[in-house]
Amino acid sequence: APPTLPVFAPAPARGDAQGTSIHPGSNETITLTTPTLSPGRWYLTPVNAGGTPVSFTLSASLVSSGAIAQPAANAWFNPDRDGHGIFLAKTDSAWVLSWYTFEADGKPTWYLASAPAPAPDAGSWSAPLGRFTWNGVASGTGSFGNAVGKVMLSFDGSGFSYSWLLFGEYGSEPFRAIGPTACAQDGAVLRSISGGWFDPNNPGWGLFAQSFINGIDANALYLFDQVGEPRWLFGSGSFPGPAEIPVFQISGFCPTCAFIPTQATQVGTLTRSYDSDRSGRHTIQASFVTGVPGGWNLDKPVAKLTGDMDCGGN
Repeated sequence: APPTLPVFAPAPARGDAQGTSIHPGSNETITLTTPTLSPGRWYLTPVNAGGTPVSFTLSASLVSSGAIAQPAANAWFNPDRDGHGIFLAKTDSAWVLSWYTFEADGKPTWYLASAPAPAPDAGSWSAPLGRFTWNGVASGTGSFGNAVGKVMLSFDGSGFSYSWLLFGEYGSEPFRAIGPTACAQDGAVLRSISGGWFDPNNPGWGLFAQSFINGIDANALYLFDQVGEPRWLFGSGSFPGPAEIPVFQISGFCPTCAFIPTQATQVGTLTRSYDSDRSGRHTIQASFVTGVPGGWNLDKPVAKLTGDMDCGGN
């Protein structure tokens, strides 16, 4: 069952272990099969029987009877901890993940992860997690990234466990898709606007968009405040309905914090237009609130950074 918090609870008593390995030498192996290997969180507790500190390497592998359905490009979240989540986008060779979450004080922040696409029969995907800051300089020299952890998606057929290492803290939550996706109906033309968008002449900021079958498109803007800290805003509307939609700054809970209801404040507008599946224009007029300095006021052409959704239904 989903844990009430993303943090890992202490391991059960060793007397409850369903597999052990104690032999002479330095190599031990534990193999579990169904029905002993039941769904849920599993723990391994190493024991040093001697008096001298030792180090060891731990590896785990999962062998299944068939390929596990891999998650589609979509917006994903934990229904029991609604408020933070990820946008997963794909190219032919790589997956890109943008994580929208909050700092300990409730202010919005975002992280980015990318890595080669998993093999078709793989049951998981992992990538280094980066945090970016901004000095406002154009021509690709303004955004600076630092590795702050790692994320892993462990597929379960209907979604995945979203696990992370962030600034030395671990957590894991079950994630599910927000809704069925679709291409946007732009008059008589289907637009594959879902994915990551950016300004090729000033990379560092942009947005992730996702279209759904009900005609709604969700837009998570990844931006920076006046001192260069990563911040995000969110807006949704019907597409191709009104080009201008309200955007909101949201406050909430940090990844390892207890859940609290989020608070949303409208701080501006986003105007989006697309002349193809891979090019368009974004106008952002917004001012941050609740102690976040600065805002964004720009009107720029944008290009899609990630792959196109198959408008045939995939």
